Amino acid sequence: MSSLDSLLTRQALAKGVLRRVTNDASVGLRLRYIGTSTVTTVAATQATSVVLTTAAATDTFLFSAYSTLGALSDAINATGRWESKVMDALRSENPDDFFITTADLAATTDENGVACYDLLIDTSAAATFGCLLSPHVNFDAPNGHRVSLIEVDYLVNNTAAFDTLSITKRKGTTETVLYAATNTDNSAASLTFASGNGKITLGNDEELVVQFDGTVVDAADGYIQVIGTLE
Repeated sequence: MSSLDSLLTRQALAKGVLRRVTNDASVGLRLRYIGTSTVTTVAATQATSVVLTTAAATDTFLFSAYSTLGALSDAINATGRWESKVMDALRSENPDDFFITTADLAATTDENGVACYDLLIDTSAAATFGCLLSPHVNFDAPNGHRVSLIEVDYLVNNTAAFDTLSITKRKGTTETVLYAATNTDNSAASLTFASGNGKITLGNDEELVVQFDGTVVDAADGYIQVIGTLE
């Protein structure tokens, strides 16, 4: 009975969540400084490097040394000065022709009020377009929560094929494709499950990445919107 009560309580406390990203505005890596100095600059140069500079140290990450976004993120975390999380992309993607070049990225704050730096993805350079649904979009989010995906709305310009729309589960550093299909090309469309009555539910602290592949190109009105619940 206690297990049933716990399940019912979780469902009763569930809330709706929505994330929307637009062309050239999806986040590849979200960073925050956890050291004791002062941040000077956060810079990204497409096809070259990410350079994180503080008053005490400069950390340079050459893309030639990291063949995947996950490896780059792990290396940033290993400094002990910065915390990095992969956001609207897969860990397996190559960071080389990927980020929008910026010489001095301005800090923003996440929904928990944590100062962070979002390295944005150049949609046409990456040739992919993604959006994350996660209980850990924000830093310092509590563990033990889960998300469910109910609907995906999108307008993406790509070369559509049988698997250019995919939904991938990320659990720690492991990513598993749960769903793949042909997307509607260059026209507004929606994806639901069981005629809107179904959903994809993950385990605690797992993430979903909705991604479009197939040589995605810039579209001024391009977007991905994911709608779900957080329990």
